[in-house]
Amino acid sequence: MGNRNYPAIATDCEQTFRTLKALPVDLFLGAHGGDYGMVEKHAKIGTGGVNPFVDREGYHRDVSEREQAFRTEWNERGGA
Repeated sequence: MGNRNYPAIATDCEQTFRTLKALPVDLFLGAHGGDYGMVEKHAKIGTGGVNPFVDREGYHRDVSEREQAFRTEWNERGGA
């Protein structure tokens, strides 16, 4: 935001969130295990029930939280 070399960054972020929310996600993984509860989910493997990494709700919750953080910062910086 406010990047003179990338003036459309906020618009592109908004498009990214629209895309992420529309993806047909089954497995919730990420670059950092803490982002999706890797340790906790790994501990549940083989204990019966559904594969803990199948977590559509967790994925959508994470995307919503990140979008809210983006919007909060955008508003704090005087965004539209």
